[in-house]
Amino acid sequence: MEYFFISQDRKYKNTPAIQDFYEHFSPNLFCLESGGRIPERNIVYAQSRTKLDFVDVLSGPVLLVSDLIKRVMEAYDETLEFKMFFILNTLGDQGELYYAPLLKRIRHVELSERGRSSVWGYELSQIEQQPICQISAELLSKGMVVNLEIAESLLRRGCKGIHYQRMKVKNGRIYCKWSQDDL
Repeated sequence: MEYFFISQDRKYKNTPAIQDFYEHFSPNLFCLESGGRIPERNIVYAQSRTKLDFVDVLSGPVLLVSDLIKRVMEAYDETLEFKMFFILNTLGDQGELYYAPLLKRIRHVELSERGRSSVWGYELSQIEQQPICQISAELLSKGMVVNLEIAESLLRRGCKGIHYQRMKVKNGRIYCKWSQDDL
């Protein structure tokens, strides 16, 4: 089986920048184990005078997905939990509904760094148990790992603003390469 790390496509330059998020929420709570401490419905604010690009995946300050992505995720794992976030652009009279998925976090077992790039290694057996999961590296926690079937389903639906990165499978491990330039 092939796996993909999906996150926000950085080609979209005018996506919502949520204001004061860290004053109200700890990003460490956005996982299956701690998600019960987050309210079910939330309003967060962005401030932009220009029209915002509400893409289907937002990778900051936590992973947020559109209703379309949420429905695809639920089709493959009906046990998933989500917290609702309405992003209101107070200067541009825009708003959009997003969901924060509470996913199982998989810890890395291997890390190699070279210059501005890092390669994170995970036990394939842990990722195979979940059709959708999140990996624990801080930079990578703003995206999710999906299997090929889910990635194809998202591609067929024409989702906007998703970056797909194929993960390499080798010797019972799965690897994700990350560069500082990707930030």
